[in-house]
Amino acid sequence: GEIKSTTHYNIKQWNMVKIGAVDRGPPGGIATPFPVQLHNILSMAEAEGYSHIISWHLNGSAFTVHNKDSFVREVIPRFFSQTKWESFKRQLYMYGFSLIKTKSGRDEGGSFHHDLFARDSPEMCTLITRERAKKIREKTIRKQ
Repeated sequence: GEIKSTTHYNIKQWNMVKIGAVDRGPPGGIATPFPVQLHNILSMAEAEGYSHIISWHLNGSAFTVHNKDSFVREVIPRFFSQTKWESFKRQLYMYGFSLIKTKSGRDEGGSFHHDLFARDSPEMCTLITRERAKKIREKTIRKQ
């Protein structure tokens, strides 16, 4: 008998197939842009059972990492080659995300916002570009 080849995708691969992106390949290959991958993570959080670790804000214009240790241990390795919280945060700042602080000035558990990053507009995150290294500074916005 003839053996038929069947391609099996894990969730990460399937989402990249759906958005037409290519996973990290050989040097010089095309990788999924960080904002697109982040949107994928948030879009899958409920279905994959990690929305207690990372989720959208109710209004869909920001997201929160609720448990940094679990995020680094359970979520980051599934989607990124780097596995440190500081590296993830650096990527956020390189792409222009801002840390949301409460009126008291205290960190709201790792909540971040970008004007072009929204739950209901995944196509907008393709417009988010990486800033030049010299211009990157930790950005903070005050919660209204």
